[in-house]
Amino acid sequence: MKNVSIGLAVVILLLLSIFVLVTPPEREAPVEESVATYASDEFGFSLTYRTNPDGYIVSEHTPSAQDDSDLQHVTSFMLKADYEALQASGDVPREGPPTINVAVFANPQHVAPDVWMLEHPYAVNADLAIGEPVLASVAGEKGVRVKTDGLYVTNNVLVAYGDFMYHFSGGFIDETSLIARDFNSFLEAVEWK
Repeated sequence: MKNVSIGLAVVILLLLSIFVLVTPPEREAPVEESVATYASDEFGFSLTYRTNPDGYIVSEHTPSAQDDSDLQHVTSFMLKADYEALQASGDVPREGPPTINVAVFANPQHVAPDVWMLEHPYAVNADLAIGEPVLASVAGEKGVRVKTDGLYVTNNVLVAYGDFMYHFSGGFIDETSLIARDFNSFLEAVEWK
């Protein structure tokens, strides 16, 4: 009888071990990725961006009298987590978090991006360039790309399209950060209208 009890206990332990080994661990359901499209008929472009998980919120800025007279519009994309932290800081003075921006400048003379950058060095912080500008392309339109230093290291891409100069910029603290990695995805999502 004692041997039967021991044998039964061994079989039960064996079955439990097999069950534990073949049953996958429970995992949280993955958050479904969602995207949204930002579109501007006035400025002739659209782009798709991630809203979830680790998504972005959009804010638009109309230039003020202190801005370059050619600046028409700025659209900023901020990580939701950074936006929530900024909102939670209340009235405490602080720097804003890194963002991805699209600044649209009037360019009725159709000045090439490399020449425009020389004529507007402040727009891309060109005096603090890290390396030389290189050729770039956004949705089939040729431009230039340059990395600059400042409060944040920033990837800058300038592209002329229609009567506008588009300055795509993405600031970051760490090159492996989510926002730094997302910058190229934003560029790849641009469509001209």
